[in-house]
Amino acid sequence: MRDLILIFAMALVAALGVGLAGALALRLLRHRSITVHVCVLLAVTVAAVVAGVTVVARAMFLSRHDLQVVLLTVAAAAAVSLAIGWYFGRRLATAAVWADQARERERRIEKGRRDLVAWVSHDLRTPLAGLRAMAEALEDRVVDDPATVAEYHRRIRTQTDRMTRLVDDLFELSRINAGALRLSLASVPLCEVVSDALAGAAP
Repeated sequence: MRDLILIFAMALVAALGVGLAGALALRLLRHRSITVHVCVLLAVTVAAVVAGVTVVARAMFLSRHDLQVVLLTVAAAAAVSLAIGWYFGRRLATAAVWADQARERERRIEKGRRDLVAWVSHDLRTPLAGLRAMAEALEDRVVDDPATVAEYHRRIRTQTDRMTRLVDDLFELSRINAGALRLSLASVPLCEVVSDALAGAAP
């Protein structure tokens, strides 16, 4: 029993030495990829086994041939372990990169949603302010000549149509996000856009 405890202690000391060296290597390589970490971890594990086997084999006075057989067996297992570790390490690295990209994409989408809410609030506030001003002017009879009243009515209808188009655009945007709409681009006369914007801000 004492010999077994001694053999265990010798193997443990040898494996601990390799383990400490591996921990230092992993600390130095902390900024490298997951694949490198997995391969180093497997290499440290195999090296710890080799160190323990070698120390015990020398203590037991194994022949050179027997020691070579043991080391070749460990080397075969090490090759398989490192190959599997490299393969699955690459898969883990790919999955980690994909997860980072997915989180970044979610952050961009969330920022886009917040910007969209801010833009929609601004685009709705402007025509609503004009509608309220014209409605209050008509209600308080600030304007009473037929030409101005007719102009205010026309502007109210124009602003209502504009808000209707904005709501329709929001609905179309929801269909775009759902992938249920195909866009067809068309040119828009810039002068009409500018004149509508100026007319809407005139009140």
